[in-house]
Amino acid sequence: MAKLGGDLIVATREGYLPLSQVFRQDLVGNKAAAISEKIRGTVINQVATTGTSTGWQIHVSADGSKVYFNYPTGDATDTFNQHVFNPITRAWAIFQNIPAHVFANFNGDTYFGTTDGKVYKVGGVADLSSAITADVSFAFNQRFLQNIRPSYDIKDLASLKLDLREYQQDIVKQCLKIGRGVVILATAGGKTLTIANLVEKIFNKIKSLKCLILVPDLGLVNQTHSDFQEYGVSFFHSKWS
Repeated sequence: MAKLGGDLIVATREGYLPLSQVFRQDLVGNKAAAISEKIRGTVINQVATTGTSTGWQIHVSADGSKVYFNYPTGDATDTFNQHVFNPITRAWAIFQNIPAHVFANFNGDTYFGTTDGKVYKVGGVADLSSAITADVSFAFNQRFLQNIRPSYDIKDLASLKLDLREYQQDIVKQCLKIGRGVVILATAGGKTLTIANLVEKIFNKIKSLKCLILVPDLGLVNQTHSDFQEYGVSFFHSKWS
């Protein structure tokens, strides 16, 4: 995910999409809204091939003239390629044989790091014999893992005015155990009640919890807020972030 203008760009199975469109469109609409529509077949095939591999990244260059969609190729000799988007002309290119495992900006320039620990500046032909000094921190460590995949005590479920059905209890327990993921529930499956129980359970353990719930229209904002009141949740909730 990367910020481009006033929106966020995400990589999906249907292409590279503005996040604002993901919540507004159906599957067909998402395909049409993708900024990668011109190269849709290429992107879809690549996601199908290496979508579960590490190394996917969306990065906006320091000068804003390019958006790099870095992806693992699955090829042992050319491990990473980049779909490159010009946000001004909306033209696309593909960069090959650039072993970029990760991109970053520093002091107005764009750099990429390789799997063997080397860092390269994008553009230019030499470092002018002087070292580039910067502070580097690991993007992944155990603390990071705990933040993105926290686990909680699942012995007790939250006690609200409405009881969960058995399948809803299973959902809450799995969410608490795994720490992250996607839950798919059909219409009238009790999504709001399940969410309320999940948040209530975590809030009872972590009083400083802050949770943002996104819904696609104002009607659902009012409904969710009203349902939380009806369920008797103990955490403070507001219609607006």
